[in-house]
Amino acid sequence: MSVDIAWARAELDHFLQLTELRPLSTSPGDLAYTSTRKITSGAEKDIVASAQVVEQILDRVLPRWRTEVPGSSRVNRWYQYREAIHRAVGPAR
Repeated sequence: MSVDIAWARAELDHFLQLTELRPLSTSPGDLAYTSTRKITSGAEKDIVASAQVVEQILDRVLPRWRTEVPGSSRVNRWYQYREAIHRAVGPAR
């Protein structure tokens, strides 16, 4: 079975957008506070749902990604997925 490349790229891009880190900020009243802490752009439930699709794509494109791509990052728990996507897609378009 072949993979629809346009669909796969769109799914991978969507995951990258969801897992992009942004500063945590809150706005109590009229004041905005920014922290050095970062959070993902997407909701955890959306990221988890997208990760299931991304895993299947990566398993087809980079079968050994789970063992060959470093997985530890204190900053972003989705680091391994993001790194594997970058390796699968290649240089930025």
